[in-house]
Amino acid sequence: MKLTRRRFAALAAGSVTVTAGCLDGDENDGRNGNDDGNGDGGDDRDDGVNDENGDEETTEFRGYELPSFPHADRTVWYHDRGDAPVYVEPSDETVEPPAEVEFTLRNEGDEEFGVNPYSWNVYKLHDGDWKLLRAREIPEPWQMVEPGGTVSQTVGFGDDADYAVGDGVYGFYLGRRDRGAAFEVTGAELILEPVDETVTSVERDDGVVTVYTTYYDEIEEYQTPGTLVVRRGDETEPTPYDIPTLIREQAANEEVLRNTLPQFEEGVDEVHLKIPTTRRGSLGQLLGRGVSVGGGEVYFIYEGDEYAVELVEE
Repeated sequence: MKLTRRRFAALAAGSVTVTAGCLDGDENDGRNGNDDGNGDGGDDRDDGVNDENGDEETTEFRGYELPSFPHADRTVWYHDRGDAPVYVEPSDETVEPPAEVEFTLRNEGDEEFGVNPYSWNVYKLHDGDWKLLRAREIPEPWQMVEPGGTVSQTVGFGDDADYAVGDGVYGFYLGRRDRGAAFEVTGAELILEPVDETVTSVERDDGVVTVYTTYYDEIEEYQTPGTLVVRRGDETEPTPYDIPTLIREQAANEEVLRNTLPQFEEGVDEVHLKIPTTRRGSLGQLLGRGVSVGGGEVYFIYEGDEYAVELVEE
């Protein structure tokens, strides 16, 4: 599918509203997983022309600028790399899930290039900023890529894949955030729904829904049972800091959010998720503030509503 100027502008301006799904450490992927980009989302340049790339190679994104990844002074994008000797090349720039994309970092220079091959992640472009889909725990080896050498990573997109995604523009980095590749997801139906494999039962008492999980029902002796309490709307208190906004793709890739947010039907004010206290996923990373026992409430906005979340030990 050709990425036209009008289509690119619409996708880069914000998330497409569609319907659809861990660890706290992620190599400083940002204070709240919703890091601001450096610069504006797709601006106008000459259609279909990349003056720095004099070749005839086709790229869906040619002629458009993207903001750099968070924590990168400048990101060299595959579609706008000019004569940069090191870049990340995607096997596809238009992805219709379920699908896999192979991302390859190529060193076409004359010198070695140092990277951490395990350092990679996926962001979505939303309102001109990059939103981290899910935090990853990343080991820290260092590898020198020889001239002519490559490093590759294959990532799956869609249900039961590495990442659940909706329509829009995404970015991927491999090794370092100063090298990236953009791709467009089309034809994706993203529905936020509980994880059937982990939810064992759901109970409702007036405005409170309690969700039991396999982790809680089969808790180990060394684990502490807990309740992740999520409150919506008027039940939350004013906060002294800017509240992060989560997009659907972030919620769909974080299990504790998948198992709580869909339960907020009409008349529901609170959802209690029964889990061991250590099974809170990367929620704290996304929110930029720790979600820990006794740590108090942490706040976020999702699809126009404000929520407070708190982890309570039983």
